[in-house]
Amino acid sequence: VFVRTPDRDGLFAALVATLDRLGLGVLDARIMKSADGFALDNFQVISGAQAPEPSRIVETLQAALRDPAAVKPARRATPRHLRHFRVPPRVDFDTLDAQRTRLSLVATDRPGLLADVAQVLRSNGLRVHDARIATFGERVEDIFLISDQHDASLPEPLIETLRTALIACLEGEQGNDA
Repeated sequence: VFVRTPDRDGLFAALVATLDRLGLGVLDARIMKSADGFALDNFQVISGAQAPEPSRIVETLQAALRDPAAVKPARRATPRHLRHFRVPPRVDFDTLDAQRTRLSLVATDRPGLLADVAQVLRSNGLRVHDARIATFGERVEDIFLISDQHDASLPEPLIETLRTALIACLEGEQGNDA
């Protein structure tokens, strides 16, 4: 799924939540920004038993792009078979330069996890500049390049707040209202 649209805050969170609601799992995501201010977001997705028609995917994404702030992740319980394959959550941050912080996380996969993580980032006013999503069985290893609203790397107090919120999210203890 390729999306080209004017870049704005909350776009990544709205797109992954919409894909999740369509029953599409994100296997890989590449987020880029063009010189003229457009987001160029590419998602490799996998569908469940019933794949939505391509026209439905387009219509649903276009509706979400009209008001990205209104799109929230779906609430759902962790499937029973995944509760037995727990991967201890790990959240790491590296400040790359004055503009970007790398967020790495490892956790147990579950439906809607990426949408929930994106919601935590959005609720903390963060911008996602790149995402590399990898799933290995029940284990996810995701890397995000993020910044604050002023395109600056994250200060230490925000990193600690974010670490706490993300671990709660990865452990399934946080609601989707964050």
